[in-house]
Amino acid sequence: MKGITWGDWMIDTDKYEGHTPAPWKIYYDKWNKTGWWIDSIARYDVGEGDTVCHVQGTAQDKDPTAKLIADAPLLLAEVKRLREFQDKALHIWMHTTGPSDFARKMGSHLAEEHHRRKEEEE
Repeated sequence: MKGITWGDWMIDTDKYEGHTPAPWKIYYDKWNKTGWWIDSIARYDVGEGDTVCHVQGTAQDKDPTAKLIADAPLLLAEVKRLREFQDKALHIWMHTTGPSDFARKMGSHLAEEHHRRKEEEE
């Protein structure tokens, strides 16, 4: 497992390597009337999406549990991003001479991260 272990509650994100990539979509099978499905839609435009799961019972596209399942790849990516930030903050803290030095270095890191994200969005 990568990252700092903060207790037994830490999620082992390595076990998700190779998962079906996002985005995932919740839809009702109106043709066969078999219930709600969550499919990957990476190639959905050409009918090549993979079924991630079949949600039975009263689940629907407004159901919070179905939404949580559909957002799983996005949540995993956010966990990984936050762990990297946590590791970087700890590294900076361990290599500073005091609170003001830490604040200066973290400010610089946050500015670089903000700039990098802006470039990715363009």
